[in-house]
Amino acid sequence: MTQIADQVTGTTSIALDKNGSPHVTVIDAAGLKYLTRTGGTWATTPVAPVRLRASAYQNELRRASLALDADDHAHVFFNQEPTGVGHATNASGTWVTEVVDSSGGDSNGSHALAIDAKGVLHAVYGQPVRHASKAAGAWSSETLAVSSNIFADPAIAVDKGGALCAAYGQLDIRDSVGWATNKSGAWAAFQLSVFVSPIRLPALAPAGQDAVHLVFSQMSRVRILRLEADGGAQDQIGQWGAYHPGFPVAIGVGPTGSVHVVYLNSSNPNFEAESAYYITNSGGQWRYCQIQSVGRSAIMVDQGLGVAVDAQDKPHVVFTDSYPTRKAYYATF
Repeated sequence: MTQIADQVTGTTSIALDKNGSPHVTVIDAAGLKYLTRTGGTWATTPVAPVRLRASAYQNELRRASLALDADDHAHVFFNQEPTGVGHATNASGTWVTEVVDSSGGDSNGSHALAIDAKGVLHAVYGQPVRHASKAAGAWSSETLAVSSNIFADPAIAVDKGGALCAAYGQLDIRDSVGWATNKSGAWAAFQLSVFVSPIRLPALAPAGQDAVHLVFSQMSRVRILRLEADGGAQDQIGQWGAYHPGFPVAIGVGPTGSVHVVYLNSSNPNFEAESAYYITNSGGQWRYCQIQSVGRSAIMVDQGLGVAVDAQDKPHVVFTDSYPTRKAYYATF
């Protein structure tokens, strides 16, 4: 395990290039930064500066989502003050940023980014939940879910058939998970009724042709489900570990379809994350282990973590520990 950043103020994200090398985004007091590793040495590049809010401990950059395109160029989706979302990329050889939606949700709102086989960027964000895509150099957006009670914690993935799937937790239908797919060419919405409050911070990853894996924290369990494009949903695993339901989760899929999940866990009910855990069915059997104690932090939903899986089915994980140090770590095993 390697410390890669200090005084982190927002989430972390990770992706692997064709050679299996990690690419990471972190947010610290200076702004959004992009980290790469070559030959065991980490290099850091500033992407976007940060402006502190005048009256809050928060800054304008709290969350960023990273994806690599087919040429291993980085694309980052991030929050902008006060209500917008932006996109940054190094595809031209230098970092260029642009506004995607100037009213796309507050600067703490969650979002997710995916790239399809044609190189089109897809992002979900905001409350109500919106989908934005960039093709032929231009962004367009549409509303997926309009309820005011939907958490601003959407996720998105592209299945092996090229269809998009978006998921989001919501409160207005007895605390269920809403999800939508465009398999038919138009968006179709489905409801996964779980009847336990609250549902937070879902994550998605491809599960094969016309299917994705969904993971989310729900009361005293981490749930992993397979969502089918026709609306079907199957539990992949039973109850596991997480005491409090607000902790973030992340999911990656290996080359043979194995599932790799990381999440923050706690043994107390006071919104204090204590440990980072890892769950997988790689090798055929579900198993889990503790990655690292992260200390106690009352700001658990902003403790960033991510996972990506290489061609050898090995996970690469990033996560942060608690205040006041807020160090970011990279681990593989």
